[in-house]
Amino acid sequence: MNKKIGVIGAGNMGSVVCKAITEVLGREALLIADRNSEKCKGLDAHEIFEYPRDLMRRVDTVVLAVKPQGFDNLLKDCEDIDWKDKFVISIMAGLSIQTIQKKTGATRIVRAMPNVAMSVGEGTIGWVASESVTSGEKMLVQRIFGESGVAIELDDESLMDAFTVIAGSGPAYFFYLTELLAKKAVELGLSKSDAMRVAERVCIGAGELLEDTDKDATKWREAITSRGGTTEAAITALQESSFEKDFFVALDKAMERGGELAV
Repeated sequence: MNKKIGVIGAGNMGSVVCKAITEVLGREALLIADRNSEKCKGLDAHEIFEYPRDLMRRVDTVVLAVKPQGFDNLLKDCEDIDWKDKFVISIMAGLSIQTIQKKTGATRIVRAMPNVAMSVGEGTIGWVASESVTSGEKMLVQRIFGESGVAIELDDESLMDAFTVIAGSGPAYFFYLTELLAKKAVELGLSKSDAMRVAERVCIGAGELLEDTDKDATKWREAITSRGGTTEAAITALQESSFEKDFFVALDKAMERGGELAV
């Protein structure tokens, strides 16, 4: 395949997308633009550019992996570029398809929300396409993001905020629970290093059980909650407290913030 894809921005998520592109299409397909050449080291690109406008002249498909607040500067750098015939894939959080269309003039746009687990091939990526995106372009998006985890095409862009709160931010909730397990383990007498090691392995092991068996989270929780045992005591305490309510309030706060940031 001779298709060329340009990635603007070689930060954490941009680098992961670059690696996925080379895995799917080969190094000849990848072009990168980033002012910081150090970020491009280790990325097996066919060509690397300092200025986005130079990359844009070479490709019909471009991945926007810059921070949302850097989008206007990117547009200034590319002010002489005609975006109308470009296929644009954006992983800029909070920027709607309508906003990108208005600012660039492009009509074939995919908006995607990856999460940090893409970097280890276990990402959860939600994406939505504008009406003008072709079936072939959708297949390309699914292949690229599917290389780094599970890619889900959403029915409507209005679902992106919910996806961001659950999947985009989700790893942070998992890490926070791991922190709390480790903190309590230290209080109970384990060394700091042992406590973190135990907490991490507990969470990783639980995740592997969900991945490798046909039981869902509810079935696994019920399976290890012996009647009258220690696990039942802990789960009952959580159910009788405001844990569920407080957690849902936190998710609602994240949704509210997402709405404030969306443009």
